[in-house]
Amino acid sequence: YPDVQTRLIDSDFASRLILETTNSCPALCRTDPNGQDLLVSDTSAMRDYLVKRGVDNSRQNLDGMFFKMAAPLGGSPAERVYLRYSGAIYNRWDYNADTGNYLRYVDNANDINRNNEVYVPLTDRITNQMIAAENVVTLCVPHQYYVKKEDAEVVEIIMDSALIGSYTGCDGKTYPGNTGAAYVARDGQLFTATWKRAAKDTVLTLLQADGTPFPLKPGHTWFEVVGASSEVLQQPDNSWRFVHHMVP
Repeated sequence: YPDVQTRLIDSDFASRLILETTNSCPALCRTDPNGQDLLVSDTSAMRDYLVKRGVDNSRQNLDGMFFKMAAPLGGSPAERVYLRYSGAIYNRWDYNADTGNYLRYVDNANDINRNNEVYVPLTDRITNQMIAAENVVTLCVPHQYYVKKEDAEVVEIIMDSALIGSYTGCDGKTYPGNTGAAYVARDGQLFTATWKRAAKDTVLTLLQADGTPFPLKPGHTWFEVVGASSEVLQQPDNSWRFVHHMVP
C-alpha cells in the first residue's frame, strides 16, 4: 500500500529499510515454489547489504527481560492456550510436561463461522521438529486501522504513548499508552503481568503486580499480540482462550 510505504520511507529508521527491488536479491528475493508467490530473505545477505549502505548493524542492547528456573506463585492451570485473531488466523499451544515447554499448532483451514477449528503441528523445515517455546506471552495492545477501505485493511499496533492516551485493557484495568495487560504461560500455568515499553527505542519489559520483573523460564519465548479489548477466557478443561477484538 503506497501510504504505508511512504510512512516507512519517511520514518527515523528509513536507513535500515531493505525494500524489494529488481536488485534486492539475494537479501530479498521473490520466489515461486509450488505456484505460491513468496518473498524470502537471506539474513547474512541482509547484513552485508546494510554494511554496504554504511548502517551500523552492531548488536543492540537487549537488556530488559528477567529469567528464573523456578516459576512464581499465583498461576492458574494452563495445559493449552488458544489464540484466535480472526476466522482465518488462529493457533494453539499445548503444554508438554515431559519437556517443560509448549508446542505450537496452527490453523489448517479457514473457520469463518468459528465453529470448526482445524489444527496441524507447526514444524521447522530444517529439523522437522515442532516449534516449541518455554514461555508463551500474550500481550493486549491497542490496535487501530491505519488503512481501512472496501478492499483493504491495514492495522497498526500501538505501543507508543505519544500516539494513544490512557485506555481500558483486556483485563478491565486502565493503562497509560505505553503499558498494558500481559499473560505469561510457563510450566503449565498462566500468570498475569504488565507489559511496559518506556520509549520506542527501548526493549519491552514484563512486570509483576509489585513492579518487579516477571521471571520468564530460561529458553525460548514466543510473543502473541491481540487487541486491547480482546476476550480472555479461562476454560474448565485447564485451557485459556484469547479472542482478538479491537475498538473500530
